[in-house]
Amino acid sequence: MQIIERKQDNFNNYLKQSLGILFTLIDHADVDVQNAAIDSLDRICITYKDSLRLQIELYEIISGNGAKRPLLIALKKFSEICPHIRPLKQRAFALKLFPCFVKLCKREDVL
Repeated sequence: MQIIERKQDNFNNYLKQSLGILFTLIDHADVDVQNAAIDSLDRICITYKDSLRLQIELYEIISGNGAKRPLLIALKKFSEICPHIRPLKQRAFALKLFPCFVKLCKREDVL
């Protein structure tokens, strides 16, 4: 597997598309597909844990308030990379995530 350098022009696009596909596959009916998608997401989160783009993409999944399984995985991954958020961005993420948590609390299904 080739690791894409962050300095490439298309890094943000590649990361956004990859995460979109992986979160779609996490909600797949086949358990093997789900596990493969989660493993791939783990590798991406470990490799690019200090990337602002990864943090933003996980935030967008959380704020989308979509299907249960991808939302749980996004919350878990975001909590794992929280210590790597730059101090200047921590307040911004906290302010943006608060309304998302309120919406999550109002959901009918149990997370």
